Amino acid sequence: MSLKIGVDARELELNPRGVGRVLLGLLQEWRNDSRGHSFILYFKETVPPAEVLDAPHFEKKVLAVPRLLRRHRVWEQVFLPEQMRRDRLDVFFSPSYTIPLRANCPAVTAIHDISFETHPEWYGFRHGLTLRWFARQSASRAARVVCGSHSARKEILAHYRGLAADKIAVVHYAPDRRFRVGADGPDAAFSRLAARYKIERPYFLFVGSLLLRRNIPELLSAFRRATEKHPGQRLVLIGNDDELQGLLRPTIEKLGLTGRVAHFNYVAEEDLADFYRAAFCFVHPSGYEGFALPVVEAMACGTPVIIANAEAMAEVAGGAARVADPVGADGLAEAMTELVENRPLREEMVRKGLERAGQFGWDRAAAAFLDLIEDSARQAL
Repeated sequence: MSLKIGVDARELELNPRGVGRVLLGLLQEWRNDSRGHSFILYFKETVPPAEVLDAPHFEKKVLAVPRLLRRHRVWEQVFLPEQMRRDRLDVFFSPSYTIPLRANCPAVTAIHDISFETHPEWYGFRHGLTLRWFARQSASRAARVVCGSHSARKEILAHYRGLAADKIAVVHYAPDRRFRVGADGPDAAFSRLAARYKIERPYFLFVGSLLLRRNIPELLSAFRRATEKHPGQRLVLIGNDDELQGLLRPTIEKLGLTGRVAHFNYVAEEDLADFYRAAFCFVHPSGYEGFALPVVEAMACGTPVIIANAEAMAEVAGGAARVADPVGADGLAEAMTELVENRPLREEMVRKGLERAGQFGWDRAAAAFLDLIEDSARQAL
């Protein structure tokens, strides 16, 4: 059965972050093995110049609409379903929480987490209310819902009580193939970064949007405490800080860490792999995640990992990371200090991390997603 599959590809238009990187991983595999299906990738503003999109079975379409009507929901709920009808899709896939509610074909959506349900205080009133309503409606109307962890699935079932359990599938995401131990070692990785980014080694690393739930102030406090004994360490933060609303720099200054913390809103994927490889340790102190892809990426690059005691991250790490309670920063500081002082532990964590990362692969994940998409189309026949 050859299908015409529509894909909401807007997450690729700017610098791809969490959801966009998941979609890139899927498209890379579907580019190489489409099972005879064709794909229409829908964009809102422009088609990005990404090599992964260059495949004969990938058709790219920009749905240009008047500027005053380019709001996220208007484009998704009014213009996109009309184009889907004209294209006569067999099935539609959204990698980002919601689907066009007026879709005339079966749809599959990925709901990576439901923090907007479990922690509404993290969202503005209007944004949170809109996201909750559309996510619930999308989950109800979608043929299948996919999430990245059993923890996320459990939360979805707890909050969306009307959903059948067999409608929600778990597919573990994976690191891109470029995230691996470098053939030329961490020193070479650092030499490629040092001049361009003006960083110093050794450094602890965090990757991800600097959200309040990720305990960035606690990480900074823990880093300051850990470096009281080991002042040579540095900290590198990679991720936009929109939610901190300008508090990052004042917090760094208040803690006396000026010159010892480097922050970059975004780095290219090729450079990101080197940041992982050259890091002394990766620290992800988030109190809530649906999957936490950077944890697996760091492990795949041969970097030891410290995580907070959040259920989804523990599931993903599979016992290969050092777990620390970020509340109060004492637990994080202790874990960071231990990694500096205990080399055998660090080496063991590198070994376990590589083994764990090897259990994730986009080939398996993309095949599982495509199975669900095909099954959704079959059920509609």
